[in-house]
Amino acid sequence: MTIGTSSTGNLRYQDARRREGLLQRAALVLFLLVGAAIFFVWSHSKVIGMGAKLSDLHAQRIEVLEENQRLGMERLSLRNLNRVEAYARSRLGMVYPAPSEIRFVREP
Repeated sequence: MTIGTSSTGNLRYQDARRREGLLQRAALVLFLLVGAAIFFVWSHSKVIGMGAKLSDLHAQRIEVLEENQRLGMERLSLRNLNRVEAYARSRLGMVYPAPSEIRFVREP
């Protein structure tokens, strides 16, 4: 009887160890699955955030290009000699000097 009891106790011990090993493996697999799910959600949120940022930067780039084009046109119009002359005459009251008002100065 003592032999049977010790072998039964040994089987119970081995069975408990087997269950403990299975439980540990299941916990590890569950931990890895949860970790992978968290990583997937985190990386997906980063991709969405970067997409939104990229969209904002694209819109900002278009605005800057349009402003650059507008400023280029404004620069050309401001450098137009006819416009400069018209501005000088109308707003500043400038006129061409009469030939008698012109004085030549020689360098010393």
